[in-house]
Amino acid sequence: MEAEIEQLESWYQKQLENIRKHAENMYAKMSARQKKQNQVSIGNWVRTQSQHLANYREQCLLSIKSKWMKSDKKAVLVGINYTGTQNELKGCVNDVYKIRDLLVSRFDYRHENIKLLLDNEATRANILGEFTNLVQNAQEGDHICFTFSGHGYFQSDLYSPDENDGKDEVIVSVDNLAIVDDEFKEILQKRLKNKVTMFAMFDSCHSGSILDLRYQYFHDKENNEKIDPRSLDTPGQVILLSGCKDNQTSIDAYIGNKFDGVLTWAFVETLSIGDGKGTWDGLLKQIRKIMTDNKMEQIPQLSSGRHMNVLTEQVML
Repeated sequence: MEAEIEQLESWYQKQLENIRKHAENMYAKMSARQKKQNQVSIGNWVRTQSQHLANYREQCLLSIKSKWMKSDKKAVLVGINYTGTQNELKGCVNDVYKIRDLLVSRFDYRHENIKLLLDNEATRANILGEFTNLVQNAQEGDHICFTFSGHGYFQSDLYSPDENDGKDEVIVSVDNLAIVDDEFKEILQKRLKNKVTMFAMFDSCHSGSILDLRYQYFHDKENNEKIDPRSLDTPGQVILLSGCKDNQTSIDAYIGNKFDGVLTWAFVETLSIGDGKGTWDGLLKQIRKIMTDNKMEQIPQLSSGRHMNVLTEQVML
């Protein structure tokens, strides 16, 4: 919505300038006598045209807001600290609260449309169930969001050899069960509708290709994208930000007097600056810079289910 309103305002200002210039040109072509006779009428013309334009702008603004009010924004946010286990984490629940607050304050999500799965609630059945419901219930024009903060690992791809590295990427539920990338991929391919936009973020180890999306993007290369020929376009758009490459780990860190996943921390920090607007390429670049500046080795990854121009497309969650 913000991008459409910004475009409308830019167009509106240009049209006001055109009205002003047209009046100046008419006035410049008049004789001194005509200028004296028509000065008031030209001023009235400018005011009338400007008012008509303002009325049209207001109609367009209402139309944009009405369209976006009709489209639902829903989110499922998962955070597991695995409390009391030998693999306990510290910042994953904090990650969920950070993302929830960002979605509400910056991206027009409503609290009642955000489902939290924290610690004991984040079983394998609940994660897959909520992910499936989020995807299949979204209608044309909707924006949805799914994030996971917790443990991840990789394993040999034994059953459906569709991985370039021969490995499946996996996340771990609170009941210590695996959810494999192929399961997410199947839900997206079978249940996601056309013209739905989904943003997903996995702040977990070995998460680079956790959704097996077709397009991968790199801000630091002239040829800034790679296409995986083994993957198909998703029915709607899916944009994934993952904490690291498939062969890397993602870490918790003590930042600002509490623990956070470093991807979530960098992501929220970046989008909380200024008006929070920018391109996907700019977002990836800034997050990676934060990692480098803080001497963190993990390299966050950006991928999508349908092609997009990351240099120009604005971040919209």
